[in-house]
Amino acid sequence: MRWYRQEYRPPALHGHSVRLARKNRRSRPLTQAQIDTLPNPLPITAGRIHFIRLVDADGQVVILNETWNVGWRLAGEYVWATVFLKEQVLCIYYRPSAQKPFRLIKSWQYKLNEPVLPPKPEFAHKRPNLDTMC
Repeated sequence: MRWYRQEYRPPALHGHSVRLARKNRRSRPLTQAQIDTLPNPLPITAGRIHFIRLVDADGQVVILNETWNVGWRLAGEYVWATVFLKEQVLCIYYRPSAQKPFRLIKSWQYKLNEPVLPPKPEFAHKRPNLDTMC
């Protein structure tokens, strides 16, 4: 994780490390009007949750307190897991090197016990190239 944050320079960041790219990115704090409209408790909202996990010797990763088998061939490697909340799907991706693209390793249905709501218009924003799912 230290290497990824401080040394890895993904092509999309034009020579910057992840740490430096985040430092130069302007944060978007919520306005008071947005804070005042937040429901209590917060609902699950359509979007994605990303995780980076080390695959254990048995070929498994733990995500949200559940164990997922990604395969013993990836033992000792890091994988990227994404939960697509609206679709209720968990996808596991692997990238063998910075020169190779991510590839989908496995996907599962990830049923939630409560409804997934669309984001309120005042919180929604478009992000490029994130509309793909596994």
